Amino acid sequence: NLFKMLSDKDNMKIITYLYTLSGSACVTAGTISKALCINRDKVDKLLKSLVDYSIFNTSGNLPFHKIAIVNENGEEDAYEVDPNLGGIFLALMFLAKDYINPPCGYQMQVNSRSKSWADRGKLFGKS
Repeated sequence: NLFKMLSDKDNMKIITYLYTLSGSACVTAGTISKALCINRDKVDKLLKSLVDYSIFNTSGNLPFHKIAIVNENGEEDAYEVDPNLGGIFLALMFLAKDYINPPCGYQMQVNSRSKSWADRGKLFGKS
């Protein structure tokens, strides 16, 4: 389900927007929806999913947080991201996109690899 969610172009735009926030900034779903011209319901659904997936993190450091902001209109949810977590994951997602669909004329390697990507002996013991 996580990778299905991440495969949606709008969802990746929303996640990328979250990672443009400074470490102390929060944003509401309405602000994201307006800034990216993405349907508010879709933004709400993704933000809820990100917070739900975050609770499965057992390290105690959550990549996404939901907080309540009290203003003159009542209470509204806002979201923040831990800039130290998830950044490498986001970078890998962008790299994976280009690896799967390389631009015309783009070469993924200069020459053929002579070694495997992983060392079987280190991973599974000597065979």
